[in-house]
Amino acid sequence: MDTLHSELYCDSQVSNWHKIGELPAHTGKDSFPGIAAAFYGSLGDYLIIAGGTNFPDGHPFFNGSKKNYESRGLIYSVADGDLALVKTFELPEPSGYGATVKHENSLYFVGGANEKGFLNSVIKVALEKDGTPNIQKLPPLPLAWSDGGAAVYDDRLYLFGGKVNGEAINDVISVPLHGANSNDVIKHRGIPGTLTRTSFPSIKLGKGMYIFGGLYSDPSDGKYVLADSYRFDFITGEWKALSDITLDGLPYSVLGASAVQLGPQSVLLLGGVNYEIFNDTLAKLSNLKGEALSDFKKHYFSQPPDYYQFSRVQMEYRTDIDRWLPLNSKLPFNGGAGPVQVIRSGEYIYHFGGEIKPVARTPDIYRGEIGR
Repeated sequence: MDTLHSELYCDSQVSNWHKIGELPAHTGKDSFPGIAAAFYGSLGDYLIIAGGTNFPDGHPFFNGSKKNYESRGLIYSVADGDLALVKTFELPEPSGYGATVKHENSLYFVGGANEKGFLNSVIKVALEKDGTPNIQKLPPLPLAWSDGGAAVYDDRLYLFGGKVNGEAINDVISVPLHGANSNDVIKHRGIPGTLTRTSFPSIKLGKGMYIFGGLYSDPSDGKYVLADSYRFDFITGEWKALSDITLDGLPYSVLGASAVQLGPQSVLLLGGVNYEIFNDTLAKLSNLKGEALSDFKKHYFSQPPDYYQFSRVQMEYRTDIDRWLPLNSKLPFNGGAGPVQVIRSGEYIYHFGGEIKPVARTPDIYRGEIGR
């Protein structure tokens, strides 16, 4: 598809962003190190965020610390527009980098990873009227899967790209939602564009699944960060190439971003690493050796958040005209990645934590208001 420039701003507005709280510390701790790559979604007047990853013991390069996987779940009420923590719960095991699917009156936490390896779990979460969670562990997937997109259509759970047992793929498969087993796996046409695709924002709208950008783990041209986008048709099983993701005529990254529906024919994407900086960094991490690699890591990981330029642009994709348009205001706080967690509820958008620079997360929670 031809690249479309974003010389115009869209009419939609998400404004009045302000901090409304922080993710709470664990019992016995003074603070919480923030979170990225969690499960998240909304059910009625409740927001749910569970699992995810952080580094409570310091930086792995400077301190030799390991990534921590969370098992805690938090349930917030937003019935009156304010944010109130009403319940907590525990996942069956710590997990991050899975996918969340909303179907009927439940959320499904699909796959993921933890310190033991990659997961094939499917966790169903439903809520009582007072926010009390009902947690049900469904039959497992026929494979261990993470870092991709997922959706439910016609009572089948679709998995798009990501990783299988830690190996990046571009495959698309579907299994029965309430009885995944190796005897009923349908393989669909893989995601076009590259041989593998991970860490991309995605969203199901109607009878289509939208895939935006992501990461290509083994490029021959040095372009690790992807700026192409596609729509999968659940009826025909075919893919359609959409406009490349651009800002001011240049490739724009949504790697590590989150996507929410903004209007009947529009999607809002928040967050993402910087296209040029991250491509350059991955190339150096792949090609430098010995002392040169160590020196680069020391410099790279020592910078303040602004250096990495994680996106603060509020980027809208219009499905009706296949066009990318930035909203005319940016986020008034550090952009997120990791991936970041963004949830829409009513006329508000909630931004939970996220990675604000490589390794470093934030516990901050922000809220923006949707207007026209």
